[in-house]
Amino acid sequence: MLADHRFDFRVAEREATRFRDFANASSNFTERDAKTLLREMPNFTVAIGGLASGMSFAAAFKYEFRVQGVVAADLVLRNASRNSALFVEFEGAEGNDIFAAKGTNQLKSWARRLEHAESQVIDWSWAIKDAAASTILEQNLGMRNPEYHFMIVCGRDSELSSAYGTERSRYAHSRKAVSINGDKIRLYTYDELLSEVELFVSATRAKSVDDSAQTR
Repeated sequence: MLADHRFDFRVAEREATRFRDFANASSNFTERDAKTLLREMPNFTVAIGGLASGMSFAAAFKYEFRVQGVVAADLVLRNASRNSALFVEFEGAEGNDIFAAKGTNQLKSWARRLEHAESQVIDWSWAIKDAAASTILEQNLGMRNPEYHFMIVCGRDSELSSAYGTERSRYAHSRKAVSINGDKIRLYTYDELLSEVELFVSATRAKSVDDSAQTR
């Protein structure tokens, strides 16, 4: 079952700063280290929901969510009022996470770590469809027939800044083009995740202040 959480703007900003300090301390870190820290940051975690179209802040979440059988997601977020669920796969940031060190003279190969993440999303999609005849997934998510969103977080911006223009273009294209069963797979580096979450929290807070002022 997912754990409910009430979002706090101030705490979210402190958690974002903590994550930035973590990312700045080392150019490389493991998936385990990233997830260990994120587990300690529930407000930053639920704000990730704001990166899924139409979802906004999640109201509940669970790390290591079992979809069906041995198929599990690193993180699942739920916003029942928007009837939306976001499944997130975290990979490491250990170098050559997006593109492999080797490839052809013209193109680098996609990294094994990113390909593994994409295979996880395929398994989620299959498990969700396979579980459609059962109420177990519905009960575990806490809602019925939600709109599903998928996200992969992998690598650092530094890998892209040092890449040739072709690789940067391929990465940008993959962020727009990759989907499964019509559901877009959102791809972020850890740096992009942090920046986008900070931007979403800041914009939402500013709007909340404006709305409050207008109702006085």
